[in-house]
Amino acid sequence: MPFPCQRESAKPVAEAVVSVGADRTATVYGIETLPTRRRCGLGHKLLAQSLALLSEQGAGEVALVVDDGPHPDPDSQAASRLFESFGFTLVDQLWTYQRQRPRATGSAA
Repeated sequence: MPFPCQRESAKPVAEAVVSVGADRTATVYGIETLPTRRRCGLGHKLLAQSLALLSEQGAGEVALVVDDGPHPDPDSQAASRLFESFGFTLVDQLWTYQRQRPRATGSAA
């Protein structure tokens, strides 16, 4: 078994999703790393590259979208430390709602 941070194939092990709006406000929608590749510095590298790309695209401000549940796990706490290390500050929380669809009752006869 290879060392967890060692490259073993050409398959992606991490990704970042970012965008820049017309008003030059950018958003980092997510940084995701495979569980087997965490704690190898990939998140740090991806965030650094994302911020460099967004800056090149003219972004003056960057917002992060963080999906933390009511009970943050160790991975989300590590993500918070990562964001803080780059100078991000927590401004507010966003709450969302999705309408629950009724369950099907019984089968059609």
